Amino acid sequence: RAKSIIGRLQEHNDTMRLMAACHFQVAVFAVHPDLGFRMKCLIDMLPNRTVCDPLLAEYVFDLKTADSAAPDDFAMQVWRLGYHVQAAYYMDLLTFAGRKVTTFGWIVAESKPPHEVAIYYVPRASEEIAAARRLYEGWLPKYAACVKNNEWPGYGDQWTQLQLKPWQMRSEQERPMME
Repeated sequence: RAKSIIGRLQEHNDTMRLMAACHFQVAVFAVHPDLGFRMKCLIDMLPNRTVCDPLLAEYVFDLKTADSAAPDDFAMQVWRLGYHVQAAYYMDLLTFAGRKVTTFGWIVAESKPPHEVAIYYVPRASEEIAAARRLYEGWLPKYAACVKNNEWPGYGDQWTQLQLKPWQMRSEQERPMME
């Protein structure tokens, strides 16, 4: 499956032009200017400013697979899996490290044949990124407190009875018997 996806990415003209002009797996470290602690990320693709199209010099890219790369389907995956939060965090971290970034892009390959490819982007100045930034910035003070106190809350030691939701119970009645 991975070879098929790679083959499809190689057939996609824009993807190949991007890949030819990018550094891969770029580790970025910076200190948060307000909270003072180190932050890090591992960027899939960062344009090499000496060889990329000047229009792409302020982008950062992530490679993703998805069941569907259709616009509405991928937008749902972005929201459900928090890719927009990752985008906001990565762009901010690069800015803290001294690199100007105006746009986050995703190169998306479908996980099932024929592995269609799509490229999406979101501007740093968009409402999507602003909302994602508010979300992750709300987490940072909690994280800083965990680091400072070396206390990492979890689910606790108590036992909890599992309860299926009513809609799950209805679907169980429709499920065929297992052999």
